[in-house]
Amino acid sequence: MKMPPVTPKDVFREVSNQPSVTQKIARGWMIVGSLLTMFAIATAVAHFGYGVPIQNNDTGKPATAGEVVSVTALFIGGGLLFVVLGFILRRWSLSRSNVR
Repeated sequence: MKMPPVTPKDVFREVSNQPSVTQKIARGWMIVGSLLTMFAIATAVAHFGYGVPIQNNDTGKPATAGEVVSVTALFIGGGLLFVVLGFILRRWSLSRSNVR
């Protein structure tokens, strides 16, 4: 087990080893995007593979296949957008930290 920093020099060394805020934001975007994409894929597999009905909240009836496909595509696209933006932000942050 690693001991916590005791002297101010050790504290500053630990703080400098932490990832930057932009890298933490990028990591969060990639995690959220991945989870959203996996949820949408799991929902699509449950609906189309196993026949689990999905109800349309507007009509109160089961959603049509076209509605399910469009909503699933929207969630998958949004999730992948977050993953790509997180990856771009991470690369940008790493390139800026190498310049300094």
